[in-house]
Amino acid sequence: MIFIILRKLTILTLVILLFSGTYSFATDLTGYQAIYNMKLDKATTGSQFSAVHGSAVSYFRRACAGWQAKEELVMDFYTQTGASIRRDLKFESLEAFDGKTYKFSSTAMTNGIAEKYYGTAHSKPEKEGEAVFEGESQKTFILPQGTVFYTGLVQWLLSEAERGRQSAETWVFDGADAEGPEKVVAFILAFQPDRNQDLHPNFGKLTQGKRWTIRLAFYKPGPIDGIPNYEMEIGMVENGVLTGFRIHFENFSVTQTLEDLISVEAEKC
Repeated sequence: MIFIILRKLTILTLVILLFSGTYSFATDLTGYQAIYNMKLDKATTGSQFSAVHGSAVSYFRRACAGWQAKEELVMDFYTQTGASIRRDLKFESLEAFDGKTYKFSSTAMTNGIAEKYYGTAHSKPEKEGEAVFEGESQKTFILPQGTVFYTGLVQWLLSEAERGRQSAETWVFDGADAEGPEKVVAFILAFQPDRNQDLHPNFGKLTQGKRWTIRLAFYKPGPIDGIPNYEMEIGMVENGVLTGFRIHFENFSVTQTLEDLISVEAEKC
């Protein structure tokens, strides 16, 4: 059970990463590299963890073939019994500009035990798509109509926020592990200077413009009839830069705070 928690916690740092029925997102995105600090935010008396420390580097740019994303993360978990667990992740994806095709690969290490996943996925606005894991996993998942991928999730959120929507839901797939798509429900709030300040740090021009605080709830496939698997809050700027995360589980939460941010130019084609 503890390794399931660690795996899903790592996935959440990708932004990971919601659907309106079309791929036509009007919002363009800014290329950037961000460095985040991660730590335990709160823990209840029933939590398995006494401390969490880590860092993450996120790299995103417009490449010639599509949106290119890279993530590297290192985290140390300390349990109430005194044990420690190290989790390392390297993730890459390339997503077509129209959001219909997607390539992904990830390598995760938990105390030296490796998990590797890679493959391709296709999504269509009018019918079901498919995700295919190659290599040792060799799994195939049917993707619900209009499933979005890594970059498509950010674009969709920005599109919904600009439209003034306060809540919406969709399906998302990232390929960071051998799990299938998840249903995501988003609650979108305009930025308020006196609330969630840790999610909205200022780093010059890259963090200027409209901002939103967005709460995301993730569910397994099926009817939404209970508590989500996990939830998270993110700070988002209108250019697509993600300025902070607060990740909530049943008995603990983790914050991911922006420490450094630089612009990354588009690939010359």
